[in-house]
Amino acid sequence: MRGTGRWFLSGCVLAGRGMKTEGIRALWNMNRRDESKRTMTEGVIALGAVPARESAAQVGEVGYADRAFVECQRYVALLRHTIGPEPEGARLHIRRSEPDLGSYLEVVVEYDEEDNVARAYAIRCDREAPTRWE
Repeated sequence: MRGTGRWFLSGCVLAGRGMKTEGIRALWNMNRRDESKRTMTEGVIALGAVPARESAAQVGEVGYADRAFVECQRYVALLRHTIGPEPEGARLHIRRSEPDLGSYLEVVVEYDEEDNVARAYAIRCDREAPTRWE
């Protein structure tokens, strides 16, 4: 991400406003997992793009991809700060979903369903996620 500004927000390095959508797509692709490598025991819980009582970027808005990506990064940092870092077998990341109405970004926690610690962490993320930025 050469040539883009960076700043800190809630302890997380975020891409600057100059970042182009192509750069964000490259980051999405780096973060995406090869679907053929998924195990049968992997669980996924969608956590949303921002805390439940906060407003998020809306699909179709000008600059949606940039704003949504920054919001999701900030939410992942907040979850790690509040719930703690992921144990082995669990992973917080940003997922791009592509339903009929257009693609959108959201934070998910993937976990090994056979790993009790990883599963407990994912459930905590779902049940105890902060509802506000602060």
